[in-house]
Amino acid sequence: MYNVKINLKKKKQVIAYLHTHWDREWYREYEVFRLRLVRVFDHVLDMLEENKIPSFYFDGQVVALLDYLELRPEKEEQIRRLIDLKKLFIGPFYCLVDEYLTDGICFRKNLEIGMKIAKNFGCTDFIGYLADTFGHSKNVPNILTEYGIDKAIVWRGCGDLPADFIYDGVNTVNLVRGYFMDIFSSDKSIEEKAQLLQDNLDKIAKKSGKKLLLPIGADHLDIPDDIATQIYKVNELLEGYEIKLGSPFEYFEKVKFKDYWSVLKGNRALQMLIVAASTDKIAMSVAGNATVTVMLFGILMGDYSLAGTIGTIVIIPNILITMFGTKFVQKLGQKKALVTFTWASIAAYIALAALFIFGDMTQISLKNISFTVM
Repeated sequence: MYNVKINLKKKKQVIAYLHTHWDREWYREYEVFRLRLVRVFDHVLDMLEENKIPSFYFDGQVVALLDYLELRPEKEEQIRRLIDLKKLFIGPFYCLVDEYLTDGICFRKNLEIGMKIAKNFGCTDFIGYLADTFGHSKNVPNILTEYGIDKAIVWRGCGDLPADFIYDGVNTVNLVRGYFMDIFSSDKSIEEKAQLLQDNLDKIAKKSGKKLLLPIGADHLDIPDDIATQIYKVNELLEGYEIKLGSPFEYFEKVKFKDYWSVLKGNRALQMLIVAASTDKIAMSVAGNATVTVMLFGILMGDYSLAGTIGTIVIIPNILITMFGTKFVQKLGQKKALVTFTWASIAAYIALAALFIFGDMTQISLKNISFTVM
């Protein structure tokens, strides 16, 4: 059985959820992966039926389940029953989405189709599962909220954020060590597995509260038949932690999520990073705004054609600055480069402002510059 005695007074509780991450096609062909899917999910269903595991999270999508049922249609009734018992969780996406390669319409349609299919199977619990995307869009929380989803699990692109935070009204878990956790499927000794887990849990704990969330699974990976026994043995060796098999929904129920403001208040470095990034973004938006360009060149300078001429002239300097900046960052580090170039930009804008204030902008001209072709 999967129940393990836990002493919460001495050890932090680690809620572990079993999953597999499923690419329909990647380094092998679609049909090759689908044959593997049949083998893996057959075993998962058997383990759920035999109560060897409490639940299974099917990667936040439904398309893998549909692929499975095309070859195992006789399993549909069993799957619906396990979903009804909240032992199997599917959806809400049709297929996992990359936030930067899709627009809002595609993202919404993906959710709409996925949730319709998942609800048809009887699933009513959903998490915005974005554990394998390469960065996150600020619009995602709003879209999740539109579809009644108030939970999200993310990885990559979270920087120095804590493991649990509220992102625009959505309770969000940052998988500090990622979704890929195949330690229990390796051929290492139980002592080696315990040490690897100890190292990973220590890193997760630094950004977590009293409870930790641990995914167990990886790409196209099955669940070890002796997973409960392995966890029992590992728990005897871990210092400060006790792993308990559960579901991500159990974690969301037990953890108190904090608004991001509480994180910002005590983190001076993060405050400065946000200020720097925000002001740089504002400056870039203003400089590239069409209305500003018209006001500057057309109204203040009286010659809108200068905009195109100057834009052409600065192409080469911009390339040189980019090349120099890249080398500078590589040599001195991102932080020092950001500070240095920010001060340089401020100085340049002050000089430009002084020119506008004390000079006659209508006298600015490039008519005396000529190029002769030999």
